Amino acid sequence: MNILVGIKTFIRNERNSYYNLLANIVRIIGKSVWQMLIPFFLDIGAFAVYSLIQNIYSVLIQTTNLGTRQVILRASDHKLPLLGFLIHSLFIAIPQIVITSFFFEVSWLNTILISTVVLFTNIYINYVSRLKGLELFDKAAYAEILGLVLFLLGSVLLYFLRKNITEVLVIEVGFLILQCFFLQFFLSSINHNGTFSITGVSKYFKGIYQVGIIGLIETVVWRFIPIYFINQTSFKTQGLAIFNLSLLLSNVFILMPQSVIESWIPRIANLNLINKADFDEVQKMKSRYHVILIAIVLLALLVITISLYSIYSKYYDWRFYVIFFSFFRVLFSFTDIYNAVIYAQKKEKVLILPNIFSAVLLCVGMRFVYEKYELFGIFACYLFVRFFLNFWVHFTYNKNFKDWTK
Repeated sequence: MNILVGIKTFIRNERNSYYNLLANIVRIIGKSVWQMLIPFFLDIGAFAVYSLIQNIYSVLIQTTNLGTRQVILRASDHKLPLLGFLIHSLFIAIPQIVITSFFFEVSWLNTILISTVVLFTNIYINYVSRLKGLELFDKAAYAEILGLVLFLLGSVLLYFLRKNITEVLVIEVGFLILQCFFLQFFLSSINHNGTFSITGVSKYFKGIYQVGIIGLIETVVWRFIPIYFINQTSFKTQGLAIFNLSLLLSNVFILMPQSVIESWIPRIANLNLINKADFDEVQKMKSRYHVILIAIVLLALLVITISLYSIYSKYYDWRFYVIFFSFFRVLFSFTDIYNAVIYAQKKEKVLILPNIFSAVLLCVGMRFVYEKYELFGIFACYLFVRFFLNFWVHFTYNKNFKDWTK
């Protein structure tokens, strides 16, 4: 009986985590279905151009939003200058769009569509983050469900059209705008004004750029540096496939603990860690997270191993690389809870040096191992530097946590 009461209490307390996990899963399903259908609808040449445009605005969104999402998520203010955040992102985006469109010879029409996607994706990210920051994770999940429905309708619509690249981009833009209006309706009904405000935006810049630097290192360095060195080995395409499959499988299992952490950030941001009760609350969160992560790590090891004997049997000869890399990458997410507390308490400055030093160490390390040890050396270097970064973050968390609670 006590066990059932404990389970009910856990479910009630973690309601936001479940909604956030649902939102993330639905978003991934919607994007995956759409992206799998695009090569079917477009010819090879058009799909190549579409992929280039996708890569362009993926980089643009990362470099324009920077740390805005995390800053909004942890903000306890009833009024946030969301319009100010958007103008700031556009100010960064305009020169980048002009340069990349000229460099890659993108047509003026596709340039306009890219600009529109960057604009409304930033609006979408900011609106969803605002809902989550107000702990309205159910509303964010409804918005993602709407997005899934729209993508499915878009697939049907595209089937009856001429199926050229412009039509694909127009459908994407149209449905993104609809989602933004849906989110605006939620925000306006909550009576938290500030959506169209720019007052006081400058006081958030420090956090946006500090978090943004760390995010860019995570997105660019940890993804593209290994790809660059794998291309220099004799494995090339085969090595890239193994690396990307390992990332894909590990990301699937990292999704759940990350969803739990994201749902805790607004709560942690409102805690005063000098108070013993608030300090103990964070310690309980940390313990719960590590229990969840242990279960996820064991599940990942089992599922990934089985999948390499069944679904991904073509990678069977490389099972050691995929299992070993994926297992440790999921395991190393144990410091994500420390990062979350540091972000929520606006102390991200202490994470900049560990991340920059680790990025340099990754580049130097791979430079020395790729020629002699090839793929094994690259994978081992990646995991070693990631372990080094996690150890540093753990040390930084413990040191600063004691300072904050004196």
